[in-house]
Parts: sequence; structure tokens; C-alpha cells
Amino acid sequence: AVFYCARMISAQGNRVLPHSEYGQLHKACSLWVCSHPDAEHRGVVEHFSIRPHTKAGEQLFCGYDLMHICFVCLDKEKVTSAYGCLGLLGALFARESDAAKLRDALANDFGMILTEEIDERIESMCNLSEGIWEDGKAEGVASSLANLMRTLSVPIERAMELLGIPAEERGKYESLVADLQA
Repeated sequence: AVFYCARMISAQGNRVLPHSEYGQLHKACSLWVCSHPDAEHRGVVEHFSIRPHTKAGEQLFCGYDLMHICFVCLDKEKVTSAYGCLGLLGALFARESDAAKLRDALANDFGMILTEEIDERIESMCNLSEGIWEDGKAEGVASSLANLMRTLSVPIERAMELLGIPAEERGKYESLVADLQA
């Protein structure tokens, strides 16, 4: 996250700093929503920024705090209004949530008035998260196939057979493995 913010700050160099006018730099903010954190990090919100630690006298510099990083670690067990913003984000990012369940939670638990426009966005968001999940799963299977082919020196058909991939899905994985090997 620090590296990412540092890149955002340095990317301003040619646009904002024609004559090394560092005072003109814009702050870089980065928000990381962790939807499946480790057990000890669930429900944690942590902020990072650059701050002075002056030992004696007055602070020497101003305008030093050019980055702000925030990690929001959701807890899938706490997706109600009792947990405020964390509960709302947890409900929105829950992989298991379908559009109907999310609509009910937003209306009943969070008191949101759902217009037709919001309803369409909920449907789109649920479809997007499902698509992202399916894409990640497919990439993982394709990677496993490529590893099996390389390790066991077997053709893709045999590797798919070993992993139990249904015949109707094999074409998709053949092209994914071909892309990995290219």
C-alpha cells in the first residue's frame, strides 16, 4: 500500500512539479477493503500516514503528510447495522449474498429506501462479484491444469480428466491454459 501511494505521488512529478514545486503535490489516498481477512484481523480498521515525531522544539516541516492508507478488514459474521459502516460494507461485499438477500438486508436492517435505480445497481453489483469469483476460480483451475501437465508430462485432456473437469467446461479451460502457456 505504501509503494502504491508512493507511485501515485511520484506520478504527479511531470504534471504538478514543473519547477520542483513540492508544495503543489496532492495527497494520495488508498483504501483497501479486505473481504476475507485472517481471523485475528476481522473487523479491524487501520489507518497509516506519515507523521512527525519531534523530540524537542518546534516541528521543522509542514505538508509532509502526503499519503493516507486505510485497511478495512470485514467480518462476514457482522453484517448488520449494529456494526455501522463495517456491517454495511460486509453486507455489500459478501460473496454468498444474492441480490434478493442484499435488497432485504439493505432495506430491513440498514433502513435504506430502495429505488429502481438502486435496485438495478444491486443486481449489477451482485452479478459483478459473482463474475469476479468465477474468473478467479477458472484461473486457479487453469493454473492447476498447467502444473499437472508440466509435472506429470500429460496432455491437457488427461490433466482435465485427473481434476474431474466436466466435458462441457473443457473448452473454456483449454483456452485459459493456452493463454497461460503463451
